[in-house]
Formats: sequence, C-alpha cells, structure tokens
Amino acid sequence: MSDLGDFTKKNRRFTGTDSILLPKGTQAQRTTFVAGEIRYNTDKNHVEYYNGQAWRALADPPTLTNVTPTTINENFEGDSSISTDFVLTGTNFDASPVASFKDTAGVSVNADTTTRDSATQITATIKNSTLAALQEPLDVIVTNDTGLTATLTDQIQVNNAVYWVTAA
Repeated sequence: MSDLGDFTKKNRRFTGTDSILLPKGTQAQRTTFVAGEIRYNTDKNHVEYYNGQAWRALADPPTLTNVTPTTINENFEGDSSISTDFVLTGTNFDASPVASFKDTAGVSVNADTTTRDSATQITATIKNSTLAALQEPLDVIVTNDTGLTATLTDQIQVNNAVYWVTAA
C-alpha cells in the first residue's frame, strides 16, 4: 500500500510485502549526481547509489576460499610463454572479474586472462615468468565488476630450480 506521501515525494513510505521498482539504465544514462540517489545499472546488473562523490554498488562482495595449484616451477627452460592456469573457488563472482597476484613488496600484476567459469569458480592464466619475477609468497586477489574484492594471502609459492654444481 502507498499513501499520498509516496506520490508527492514527501515522507515516502513503502509498506506491504511487494517490491519497489527502481529507475534503471546504463552507465551513460546517469543524468544527475545527487547524494542518496539509487538506481539499477543495466550495464553492470546491480543496484547502485551515489554517495556524493561516486556511484557505488550495492552488492555482495566476492569471497575466495581456495586456489590451485599453490606452487609453480620458475624453471621454464628459457620459454617465457609457459603459463599456469589457476583455478580460484569462492562465491559471488561477477560476470567479468579480474584476478591478480600481489607480492610481499606490494607489487601487483593482473592475470593474462581471467575466465568466469561460474559464480563460484574462476580460471586465471598467467605466464610463469611474470610470477617468477615477484617476491613470494603471493596473494591472490579477485576484483568484481562492482569494484569489491576478495583476497587470499600467501597462497602461491614459486619453486626455485635445482642447480647442480660439480667441482672441476
């Protein structure tokens, strides 16, 4: 049920068990930027609000629960094109998430490709040579379309190649 205040934009109250219809449109169709505005973004498929400085998503953040493998071999025998596919599991992955890897010095690199297999699984592919240049252990980060992130710390180790030294 609604009352006259719903139609005069004064003291809006929504009652009952039904839903409300939000204004909707693409990002390009945002017309005003007043703090407190709320709308459905058809480009991103989520509800968003304007906080006075930027549009922010009203969405559940992703979670990361597991990554496999957790070790790669940095000995890629001179072939810098060898890559590893990391399977990331968790929840709430958006349509176009980005996986990245962050080292102990704070250097972060994005996966060469990030494929959303489902709302609970992502495959991230990156060249072994890229990860070998970082300081381990590496954190794994997933960033959703909404800008919300999930991190698993100290997950990836880069094995050092075994070198044999024989005395002359």
